Amino acid sequence: METWLIQSIWIAVFGFLKEFRPEDPYITQYLTNPPMNFTNEEVNQEIYPVSTYTCLGLTVIVFLVTDYLRYKPIIVLNAVSSVITQIFLIFTRTKTDMKIMEVFYGTMIACEVPYFTYIYTKVDKKYFKKVSSHMKMACLIGRLVSALLAQLLIDNHILTVPHLNYLTLFGACASVLWAIGLPPVKNSLYFHKSPEHTHIRDISTDVNASIPKTVCQILWSDFITAFTNRYVLQWSIWWALGTCFYYQFMSYAQSLFQEIFKDGTDLQVTDNGIVEAVYTVISTLGVYLISIITVPSWWLVGILTLCQSVILLIMAQENLLSHAYVGYILFGTFYHIMATTACCEVAKNIPQDSYALVFGINIFMSLLLQTCLTIVVNSPMGLMLNIRAQTTNRKSTEKSKSIHSHREIKHRQSTLKKQNRLLSLFTIVKFDNEPCYSSFGDSGICMTSTECYQNQGVPIGSCANSYGVCCLSLSTCGQTIRENGTYFVNAGYPDGLNATGTCQVTIHKTSPNICQFRLDFERFAIMAPEPVNHQCDNDQFIVSGSNPIPVICGLNTGSHMYVDAGTGTSPIILTVVTSGILFKRNWKIKVSQIPCESITKADTGCLQYYTGISGTVKSFNYEPFSGLHLSNQDYTICLRTERNFCSVQYSACDDHMNNRSHAFTLTGNTLGQNPVQANVGSVGSSPCNSDYLIIPCVSSKQGPVASGMNTCVDRLCGGTLNTDYSTMSTTVLSSVRPFRLSFHTNAVEMPNDMGNRGFCLNYIQQPCNANYK
Repeated sequence: METWLIQSIWIAVFGFLKEFRPEDPYITQYLTNPPMNFTNEEVNQEIYPVSTYTCLGLTVIVFLVTDYLRYKPIIVLNAVSSVITQIFLIFTRTKTDMKIMEVFYGTMIACEVPYFTYIYTKVDKKYFKKVSSHMKMACLIGRLVSALLAQLLIDNHILTVPHLNYLTLFGACASVLWAIGLPPVKNSLYFHKSPEHTHIRDISTDVNASIPKTVCQILWSDFITAFTNRYVLQWSIWWALGTCFYYQFMSYAQSLFQEIFKDGTDLQVTDNGIVEAVYTVISTLGVYLISIITVPSWWLVGILTLCQSVILLIMAQENLLSHAYVGYILFGTFYHIMATTACCEVAKNIPQDSYALVFGINIFMSLLLQTCLTIVVNSPMGLMLNIRAQTTNRKSTEKSKSIHSHREIKHRQSTLKKQNRLLSLFTIVKFDNEPCYSSFGDSGICMTSTECYQNQGVPIGSCANSYGVCCLSLSTCGQTIRENGTYFVNAGYPDGLNATGTCQVTIHKTSPNICQFRLDFERFAIMAPEPVNHQCDNDQFIVSGSNPIPVICGLNTGSHMYVDAGTGTSPIILTVVTSGILFKRNWKIKVSQIPCESITKADTGCLQYYTGISGTVKSFNYEPFSGLHLSNQDYTICLRTERNFCSVQYSACDDHMNNRSHAFTLTGNTLGQNPVQANVGSVGSSPCNSDYLIIPCVSSKQGPVASGMNTCVDRLCGGTLNTDYSTMSTTVLSSVRPFRLSFHTNAVEMPNDMGNRGFCLNYIQQPCNANYK
């Protein structure tokens, strides 16, 4: 076997071992699930960027030290850094530990340059294309074996994702041992040059000239020689850009998979291993083919770069994980084909002594570009875009890269597309903070990632064509609400609260133009009133700082309140008082701020406000089985009068839980105390003097009621919805506008009213030209 081939295989084995990392296809899944439990935002915006910054800072240092130490020690450092990275992943849990882990991971990446330049000091120039292919193939085969092994172990339930770290640690330790056994390099390019490779320029006329000065002169001379070659410069520009976007893509592709998976899709994220394996096989074949066939290099790279930009555009909008996986495979394969081509083209057109310098500069520039990109799209100083928007932005810049490499084909068309894409980006980032919804039904406010981060919100989806995030803001005990759409939740949410105490939040206006706050009880379950007088003696929900609002308790999920914000800057305070530990409370109250000119602003004096021609109104704590209406209630329910509607019709909700209509039960309805009168509907101020519902001039007659007729009443109570003294529930109608209902209960229910449940009414507005006959 020829010497060059033996040396190529030797270093290629190290490449295989260093890439044997079964954990890598699942690293994001590992960090965002037990036992790590970091959020996607913490992983993408705080943990992953550390390795990018570290790698950038170390690249130049590693390059110079590599030459001084003659390659092998830095290759060993690469393997040792991998070992330390895995130790941190296995045995540590805090965010700080993960950032330290990323420092070592960045060191590992920075120390990969000697792997790709070591072999060039060992073989003749005519073998460069082949050995470059061997090194690439070795890395890809290492990924293939590790990915297949990981997928098989997970699919057969032999190991879990956290256990894959131990296999990766094994591969890292093996790479350390193999690196130690690598043949040493006797001479390096700058600090330890062999006499036969010493250039005339190296011989100084000053015999006392220092070695560092000579090295600097050689470095500068090699730099000028390489980068004044236009052909080398063009390929180096592509190399830096292509590697930058490849690193960025690979760093966050798993986060995109997680995002697609959470939205509901066709595959599982546990399929990452087989996808990595397929990607590796195809990439290996591509790299091998490019080493044995001849294709015009610029045409090849230009077309594949254009394909990459299209792939990124599709992946940014994709909702099927299978399609995203295909895009991942194609993008990575195209990069490896183009990177091998670029590496070879550069190596053929520069002096042999310049390889390490040029390769190091190109890698450094790619890391510098990646760092800038990371700061712009990930960090708090930048846009902090969600993962879909990051992919779209990379696509836009990928397009620009493609224009450079393929400018001979379609310069004008590509330039126009680039300008349109940039215009689209800066236009769409500016959007209104409008309501948005997650796939699970949670509502939030559409804003930039930066705004969401600053407001301590939680992204629950994307909005504004993926340039914004649907931000869910949660506030709990002792906190202040200053943003529209914020949720007031119990401590420990979504788990229930089983404790005694007071939980309070303070609401401030987002602007002086806010007239009302709307409270939507998306979840509201605290202790019910005591069963004798229906008083909220155990738990209470209290609104203070505004117009008088009744205290409520019990089950009120789906209800809402409008609270007057006042004309000044005084805050509104929401308080939940809990008593006892035998009941798990759970509440999630959305706080919406209503501008004074908004069409959703409620009429003055309305605690509840309904829109639309039909709907359902309920008293607080109404529920099908055991709910009791609350004492000391005195508030108004308003229905917005829709255009061309002149009256409203009410009927009791269907209630088949009991043997009688329990959807309307107020004063005088206790079945055990007065069974004869239990189902009777009562009207007027005499019988309805304690608990009653007021519907202005309401009638059971199917038509407009003439003024002065006895059938026109206001107060309704009893056990049946009817404007007559009857046991038959019926439909009632009122033509008084605006459409309002007023509900009143006193402080005492005993002895005759202990079973009253309140009311549940369906309403339908009637058009002005309705024919009641």
